[in-house]
Amino acid sequence: EVDTLMKYLARFLKNEVGELNRNRVKMEAIGQIWRLPDAVQQQLEKTKAALSKNTGLTLILALSYGGRTEIVEAVRLAAAP
Repeated sequence: EVDTLMKYLARFLKNEVGELNRNRVKMEAIGQIWRLPDAVQQQLEKTKAALSKNTGLTLILALSYGGRTEIVEAVRLAAAP
């Protein structure tokens, strides 16, 4: 299941960049991006770069994201010397 979803995500990022560009959409991603498959990470970076100069809406993708994980990471960073 997850592998198939990741393939769809990579395909979406590649195939929709033209449409997003035409609509001046900028894209960002939050979450544990490092946990995604390498191919998805690479396509995500390519797509973000291709859309980086756009000035319209910003599409924020929450990938490998969980609120609890974000809170734990924030507390760890705050507690670090």
